[in-house]
Amino acid sequence: MRSTQEWIGKTDDAKVPDYVRLRVFNRHNGVCYLSGRKITAADDWDLEHILALCNGDIVHAPRERT
Repeated sequence: MRSTQEWIGKTDDAKVPDYVRLRVFNRHNGVCYLSGRKITAADDWDLEHILALCNGDIVHAPRERT
């Protein structure tokens, strides 16, 4: 059994819940994978899939990054 609830979106456009955003943020130590810069509370940031949905990925939290 998982220690945290897994989230899989119902559609490709499903809004990612705040608890999932926080988990992804913490997993990447709050660092943007594109710039390598630390994300601050004032920053507007998005999640994105490591493998794009159009290339066959599914809406699945462990495959997301900051």
